[in-house]
Amino acid sequence: MEFRAPKGASKINVLLVGGVGAGKSSIVSTLDSLFRGRLSRKAAHGQALTGSFTRSLTKYSFRHERAADYGIEEAQEAPFVLWDSPGWSDTLYQNGELGYILDGNLPNRFDLTQAISPQSHNFVVAPDLADRVHCVCFVVPCQAGSNADYMRRLKELKKDAMDRGIPTLVFLTKVDQYDAEADISRLENSQRIKTIVQDSDQESADWEAVPLKQANPYCVDEKVDDRSTDATTK
Repeated sequence: MEFRAPKGASKINVLLVGGVGAGKSSIVSTLDSLFRGRLSRKAAHGQALTGSFTRSLTKYSFRHERAADYGIEEAQEAPFVLWDSPGWSDTLYQNGELGYILDGNLPNRFDLTQAISPQSHNFVVAPDLADRVHCVCFVVPCQAGSNADYMRRLKELKKDAMDRGIPTLVFLTKVDQYDAEADISRLENSQRIKTIVQDSDQESADWEAVPLKQANPYCVDEKVDDRSTDATTK
């Protein structure tokens, strides 16, 4: 996959969107582990007693810490950043919050539990292209891929991205829970995983289907317990 920021932006802003406990924050930690070459818990994840563990819009950047292993003289930052968002609920994202995020009106660490309007504290009235979301990644647990209510909500949110011409991807998570017998190093060999990928693709067929090759099954580690604090957001 080639990453190229649009003109006027130094990096690609990728927004993670999904239900409570879908695995959005786990994706952040898993990706950071790859860049660091060791286990990392960059983003706190899990499901709080009252809903999503994530409460604010949070920006994460990544840097190669083992650049020399890849023939790179200096550590380089990834050409993209991930924006982690709270899992959707019965009330969240019902009043245009996602549109504000996509348009770049809400800055890093903006509290999404509050009512949002142009008068909100730190609201960005005139965002630049670099502030806007350039790609939306919908995170869907395999178990929810055939859940009509979950997919209907996802369709509603995807329309906000479609209306703005923002490209989308789908990450299917928790494949190890869906198919405990699957070899996580060869997910393409699991017939159950193939089926849920196809079902997810078919479920979205009536709203400008995501091509099958863009529905990506992932196994993210939600049990990482690295207490290091050198992983910071910015």
